[in-house]
Amino acid sequence: MGSARKHGNTSKMLHQVIEGAKSVGAETEFINLFDLNYKECTSCCSCKLKNSKSYGHCGG
Repeated sequence: MGSARKHGNTSKMLHQVIEGAKSVGAETEFINLFDLNYKECTSCCSCKLKNSKSYGHCGG
């Protein structure tokens, strides 16, 4: 889930979808993206600069 409101309408709706999927045998997992520690790409391109210390991986 990508909503900042952990118990908002999106969460409630997704939990209903998950319950429906489980009821027919699907394996499910609810993941709240705001609980994860990640940083998106900022398009700095340091991963593409051959002389950069970040060449080949994200330096953001």
